[in-house]
Amino acid sequence: MKEKYPGYPNELVTDHMYLIHCGDVPEIIDDNNNGLTTRGIDIYGVTSYLKSQYDRLGLRDNSQGQAENWSESTFVECMKKKYPLFPYDKSVSHGDIQHCHATRLNQLHARSDDNSRNPVIDVFGTAVTFLNDCNERDLPKNFQQAADFRANARNICDHLVGDLVKNAPALYGDVLKNAYTKEVQTLYGHKDVVLAVTMSIFPQARAAFATINKAKEAYDAICMSAISIFGTKDEGCTSELNYLQGRRRTTTGVKDGFLDFLIGGVKQGLLTIDFSPAEDF
Repeated sequence: MKEKYPGYPNELVTDHMYLIHCGDVPEIIDDNNNGLTTRGIDIYGVTSYLKSQYDRLGLRDNSQGQAENWSESTFVECMKKKYPLFPYDKSVSHGDIQHCHATRLNQLHARSDDNSRNPVIDVFGTAVTFLNDCNERDLPKNFQQAADFRANARNICDHLVGDLVKNAPALYGDVLKNAYTKEVQTLYGHKDVVLAVTMSIFPQARAAFATINKAKEAYDAICMSAISIFGTKDEGCTSELNYLQGRRRTTTGVKDGFLDFLIGGVKQGLLTIDFSPAEDF
């Protein structure tokens, strides 16, 4: 170890495979191997060792872009003041959604990164531009991977579009069982997280799509594109997270934020995405 880290064991080891290569992984596995494979035992030992090393040296893993503790977004906190059962309370009003959206915007000091794109789709001859406002916070403590989020688009939009057609506030809430969390350097799955989604289409856009008798199809096209865009790197609200699984890997997670729908440069709709701790519901 000292060939690469002269100050070892009081120097932070950044190449974690060296711990396995040099055999300096503590004997912390029980006689039954905790049900792990030989490869799993190595990684288990490394991650446990790293945690003790960080604690001993007073350091933390700065590579993680993930919140250490749960905190709800300003938007969800605002909505729950009037609707404690949000996002399951269908009595919410468009006005309250807009009010809480404005409250949240006042706390967002910057848009997503400068390299983000503003995608445009054609909806029955109407160009709809998507513009994001992303939470500056890290990923939630338990987060959903971007691929899983996008794969759920059909299910989410089936609920939202049904509400929009009835001119009701479009809400979707669900306790997801496929979230992840990161401890030290390892990613752990099967975590719970509450996904809250709202979608609004403003009166002018509603009237335009109604005149061509394509309202439902238009809402569905916008919704499906919006969910896909929101969960796509450089287009929506995502953040990358490094972790260790045999070697260093990276995953993309989805975080809180908004997606505005613009027609002719004028805002004509809104998608909100928020993640909350499941124990609050």
